[in-house]
Amino acid sequence: MRRAPGERLAAVERELAKGWSYETYDQLCKLAEDGDAAAQYRLGQMFERAEGVVQNLPDAVYWYRLAAEQDYVPAWVRLGLIYSIDPPPVASLTAEGRQRVAEDGVPAGSMLEKLFPRGIAVSKDLAEAAKWNRKAAESGVAEAQARLGHLLALGQGMDRDEAEAERWFLAAAQQGEIAGQVGVGILYAGGYGTAPDYPRAVEWLEKACAAGNATAHYWLGRLLLRGEGVPRNAAAAVEHLETAVEQDHLDAMYLLGLTHWGGANGRPDSSAAESLLRRAAARGHVEAACALAKLLLEQDSNSVEAATWLRQAADAGHKGAAAALGELYLEGRGLERSPVEAARWLEIGGEASTPEAFTLLASLHVEGFGGEPDFTAAADWLHQAAKLGSAAAHYNLGSFYRLGMGVQRDREQAAHWYRQAADLGSADAAFYLGVLNAGEESADPDYEAAAMWFGRAAEAGHTLASHNLAFLMFEGKGIDPDPPRALQLLELAAADGCIPAAEALFSLYFEGKHFPTDQARAMQFLARAIELGSSSAANILADWHLEGNVSPFGGRLDTARLELSATKGNPEAQVALGRLLAAGLLGTPDPASAHQWFERAATAGDAYAQAWMGDCCRMGLVGPADAAAAESWYRKAAAQDHTGAQIMLASALSAADSTTEEQFEEIFGLWLAAASAGNALAQRNVAECYRLGQGCAADASAAFRWLQMAAEQGDADAEFELSECYKKGLGVRRNAATARIWRERAYAHGYADAEAELAGRR
Repeated sequence: MRRAPGERLAAVERELAKGWSYETYDQLCKLAEDGDAAAQYRLGQMFERAEGVVQNLPDAVYWYRLAAEQDYVPAWVRLGLIYSIDPPPVASLTAEGRQRVAEDGVPAGSMLEKLFPRGIAVSKDLAEAAKWNRKAAESGVAEAQARLGHLLALGQGMDRDEAEAERWFLAAAQQGEIAGQVGVGILYAGGYGTAPDYPRAVEWLEKACAAGNATAHYWLGRLLLRGEGVPRNAAAAVEHLETAVEQDHLDAMYLLGLTHWGGANGRPDSSAAESLLRRAAARGHVEAACALAKLLLEQDSNSVEAATWLRQAADAGHKGAAAALGELYLEGRGLERSPVEAARWLEIGGEASTPEAFTLLASLHVEGFGGEPDFTAAADWLHQAAKLGSAAAHYNLGSFYRLGMGVQRDREQAAHWYRQAADLGSADAAFYLGVLNAGEESADPDYEAAAMWFGRAAEAGHTLASHNLAFLMFEGKGIDPDPPRALQLLELAAADGCIPAAEALFSLYFEGKHFPTDQARAMQFLARAIELGSSSAANILADWHLEGNVSPFGGRLDTARLELSATKGNPEAQVALGRLLAAGLLGTPDPASAHQWFERAATAGDAYAQAWMGDCCRMGLVGPADAAAAESWYRKAAAQDHTGAQIMLASALSAADSTTEEQFEEIFGLWLAAASAGNALAQRNVAECYRLGQGCAADASAAFRWLQMAAEQGDADAEFELSECYKKGLGVRRNAATARIWRERAYAHGYADAEAELAGRR
């Protein structure tokens, strides 16, 4: 008598229970091939579980699907699960082989294709998952109901439907399905983006916790930690999270790590936090990897490892990690500094990247980071930072457009970006809007707007804006004249550290413009400017001393900021400090200390310092006189058109025992350069060269013209020689009366020979 399929399958199962055999397996295959749904399902199980056959999910799915198409409910359940997850490929392949197959598929005609004709992997398919889970759920299977609720809550494989998700979760939960209890608990807790109903969430989560579910412990711990639906209880929250962690719940590890890090349950415990975050990160928890990296950076314990974790999280698509990794590349922290890599990761980070990072990237392009500056790239990055609301980026873009750096110079665009930056609170932007309106490259200045913007910046504490507003007030431009208020603005700005304000007050009090002269007050502000580090003010004081005036400060000057600037390599500050020391304006004259500052400035290329070094070597102010060294320094300064150096070098070359034609030409060139700058001595020597034909062709007319220029500056020697030209007709028609006038001028200016000649004619 022929047995029914169910009886045959039961017999196969009894044989399998004794031990797997080819004969029994063949019997099962025959039943499945004959269309027995239960046998097809059982064969699918064997391929899924590797029961006597090579584990291969596509083969399992093939048999499950045959059974499912015959409305075999357990097959619906299995397919609903398999398509909901990312199932692994065949276990017998190596990791390398699985990777290759994942990328290229099973090679056609290969042994692999012959062994696994149905493939070696099943792809996640949420639409298929929704289809089979719905069938199983409608048949009353609780686990499928819970999965269907999850898919509906997230809108995976079907349209999102919160109400239906709730219905299926509850259906599963009421059957005692823990996944349903957890699902509805998460739904009521707002975990699916739904409106929270915390009391009901706690009710269902507690039921799942009682069954020991790790996810329920995690969510209840989360609610307790935040005080949502239940009184906040950090200690109880930690207990729930620890229970979940014991079951290797990754989200619980992450949250508990954050809890210990922040000290939500007492004192912060960075060691415990690091341990938990490291466990979760090592198992692929992206948020934990990012948090661990930030913890390591905060502790400054291992920035190299931090960079590694950030890269892992960034590679997994975490935009915050990508942004943080970009910042590490900017700083060169934990990895080699690379603006190129920084740019790549910051772009991946997108809105998670801070505007400050984009602004820093722009500044690196301005600096050139080892190459040429790239203002165009810098402007592009500033636009990115501006999109994220950076006031600094808006301000810098205003400056780029104002100066034409990396973009077409455009005053209107500059004003546009400055206005946006000013609206974001940038006092610097408001200041430059004042500058633009006050007439920078504008044919029609708007002083009223300039005063408004300067006033706005001044109110925000911008001292240079106060300085500019004060001068608009002095002149009544765009604002009512108010000298007392203008003076008050300048004095407040100077008190707040504004060097131009202190310098301006010195000039105003010294010259008596807008209010009476007050030399004592002027000197107070000159001292204030020096105290603030003004090299200009220090040089004014040095000039004052060289003109024979007595210093009003008596060595009480505070030059700390000037010294700091000089120490940092500012040549102007070095020269100013050297001059003060050499003149004894900081105590007794100290040529040796002055020499140190002048030498640093001279080496950096400052022409004044180079000329001073020439004088120092020539006169032996510090050490023995050294004519060769003096000439070397003079040449360097002369090459930068320093008139004094040109004169000293020309004088030194002229004093040589013998002079070649080539040297005469060099001497003439030096005198001519200094003469063209307006120096009377040089003009007289150029005239002498033309008169004698030294270094140039003799030219009496040219000699006359240069003498006349020197004479008109009050040079007594030139006045006397010019009188000789008129007397003898050298380069000009004879004119005794004019000759006498120039002799009298020479006499008035102390020329001794002129005085003797005039006395002899009286």
